[in-house]
Order: sequence, then C-alpha cells, then structure tokens
Amino acid sequence: MSDRTGLGKLFFELSNPRRLAILSLLRQGPLRLSKIAVQCRLTAPETSRHLVRMTQQGLLQRSPEGGYSLTGFGHLVAREMSSFEVLLARKAFLRNHDLTVMPEEFLRRLYVFEGAEEGSNVSNTLRVVEQVLEEARDHAWFLSDQAMLTSTVLLNTTRRTRASVRLLVPSSILPPSNQRVNPIPRELPLELRVLPEVRLALAMNEKIAGVCFAAESGPVDYTTGFRSESVGFLRWSHEVFEHYWKQGRVIRTW
Repeated sequence: MSDRTGLGKLFFELSNPRRLAILSLLRQGPLRLSKIAVQCRLTAPETSRHLVRMTQQGLLQRSPEGGYSLTGFGHLVAREMSSFEVLLARKAFLRNHDLTVMPEEFLRRLYVFEGAEEGSNVSNTLRVVEQVLEEARDHAWFLSDQAMLTSTVLLNTTRRTRASVRLLVPSSILPPSNQRVNPIPRELPLELRVLPEVRLALAMNEKIAGVCFAAESGPVDYTTGFRSESVGFLRWSHEVFEHYWKQGRVIRTW
C-alpha cells in the first residue's frame, strides 16, 4: 500500500505559496537565507521557518557555508510541480480534450509544455504545418488523422530543401485498393506508414514542433494546438512520433 499519510504531509507543505516560491527559486541554484528572503519578499524569520519545514521534509539541504539547495528528491518534486502548473494553466483545454490516449511515459513529461504557444484556430495550426515545411532542412515528420498535405506541396518542399518526409496516418484515409489514384512521384523522398487509429496530430522538423489532441470522444481538434521551439518540447514530440511510427504498417519508403 502506498504511503498516503506521507503524501498528504508533502502536499500540505507544498500547499503554501511561499514555500512553492522558494522551491521554484532554488531550482536555479543554491542561495543563502538572506538572498531567498529578498527575492521572495519575506522577512528573515519567515524565510527561516519555511526553510526549516522544507528541510525536514527532505526537499532542501543546508551546506556548511550556510547556503540552501534542493536535494535530489527536491529536484524531482520541483519538476513534478512544473507539470501541475502546466495542467492548471491548460485546465480549460484539458477539460475538453483527451491526452490519455498517449502512453504514461509521455503524460508524465507534460512539463515540457511550459511556455508553449497555444493557437486558437485552424489557421494557426495550418501555419505551423507550413512553417515545419518551410524551415525543414533535415526532416519533416507529420502524424495526422487527415490527409493534410498533397504530393505537390511535399515535392516542392523536398526539391527546395532536400529534407526527408515521414507521414503517419490512419489506414481509413487510404483509397480502396480498386480505386485508381495518382501515384506518388518517385523522386519524392517520402516514407508513409499507417495506423488503425490516430488520436493526435504532430508536425515537426529539427527546429520546431506543433501538436493537437483529440476532443473528448471525437476526432483530432485542429482549432487548438501548441507549438514550441524548446529543446524539451522538441525531444518530447520526436519521441512521441517515433513511438507511433514504430507501430505503423509500412506503405511506402524511398
């Protein structure tokens, strides 16, 4: 059985906004009590009381020189608090969208959305797709439940930049085997794979990534999405894509 009592005590200590401020401040590095008091706008006695409580909880440690820093446990808790801050900031969005279609390993890293720019309409989403194509130099990867890109657009992009392209789509959007369609140009460096179902959308290159999620019990919602150029967000997006890419059935490689 998990230690609910210990968890309750930890949450109680973190329920104080001043202690949260100290936790966030010390993520940047060790500080002495006087510096912490000034930056958190607290008196020295108030600061001391908070530091003692956090030290007793195992979040902080005090050096012989008098500086306070996060313990290894404190660093991990601070990172988890960043995820909670992201959840709170995106609460309105999360009420109506389903992120639980992703594996737990990616849900536990939602702190990478901190600072991500939120789009509010389909035009913003399409602009991210265009930016991914325009700025790609090494690769451009797309996961979508719709056929958002034509062969002509992709061919023009790869002729200009020589970037390789990966497309991952649901098998339902492929034409029936007995239906004649225009073949994909042989010179287009395209890898195409399909999944039984797609419940999120990703567009990324080596510099920028954008993501959209499915509405509750519905298709992917392209009216609201997130874009970022941060290293953490890019790494997260690429790992999510690779996770689904490995599950895809190969349709075409070059």
